[in-house]
Amino acid sequence: MNKKLIKSIVSVTCGLGVATSIPFVATSCGCSSVSPDKINPLPDTVYKYDATNNKKLLGFTDEFLVNQNKYKQYNTMLISTNVNDIAQEAFHGKIPLFITKIIFPAEMPEEIATGYGVFYNNSSITSIVLPGNLKTTYMGLFEDCSNLSSITWDAWDCSSFDGCFRGVAATGTVKVTNPIDSDYDSAALLTILKQSGELPSGWQVAED
Repeated sequence: MNKKLIKSIVSVTCGLGVATSIPFVATSCGCSSVSPDKINPLPDTVYKYDATNNKKLLGFTDEFLVNQNKYKQYNTMLISTNVNDIAQEAFHGKIPLFITKIIFPAEMPEEIATGYGVFYNNSSITSIVLPGNLKTTYMGLFEDCSNLSSITWDAWDCSSFDGCFRGVAATGTVKVTNPIDSDYDSAALLTILKQSGELPSGWQVAED
């Protein structure tokens, strides 16, 4: 895994309030199973990219979908910093049960475009980390991810959600790691998501 990507993971993980000694496992081969608090990302080889545009993520490879049990040691989808577009329904109902985290590194260099229902209906996902340059969330982005209970967003300034988080867990936490100002901090994000019907009333701001 390249140094820039590892640096991004460290930045994001620290934003989540994890101690400086980060429990991170980086590997491209088989390894022993990891505890739930560790980030052990799937290798980039399991992802399918557009043949004419290698910045567009289409979903998982057929090989991965057929042989998921080979990857049970991993627990995280780490989106490559090279990605600037994710196809409609790319991972709709396809994320295996051993994957519980989706992380976009904080240092994504380009604005991210997403189609309808990219991560729709994946019950294993419990936490997501989103980049500041995810400025448009198309309908159903994380809809019906029924166990999603932690949303961390770096410097968000997106204002339209359109069913992005509907159907998530009844209780959970929201955190903005690098707010632009007080109008875009954790409390502001929580308020807009509740007022727009995106999150249930049981959600709260994450404690630092």
